[in-house]
Amino acid sequence: MKFEVTGEVPSENSVVSASFVRDGATYAITRDAVKDGIGSYHINVATPKAWAGSTGTFEVRLTDGQVFTTTVAFR
Repeated sequence: MKFEVTGEVPSENSVVSASFVRDGATYAITRDAVKDGIGSYHINVATPKAWAGSTGTFEVRLTDGQVFTTTVAFR
């Protein structure tokens, strides 16, 4: 997964957490770069095979308190 955060300061990480709202997955998140106030992130997620055929909510929490979610369908 990849996502961007606008208004980011190069010396500060804006993301507090990025994860599914249910337990079971593992994560490796990387902040790629900040260019023109936009922080670029990617996250490698390993999900349990039991999640196949279901959906899950992925949540990103920022240091300023904002929370963003998206729904993901697992194959």
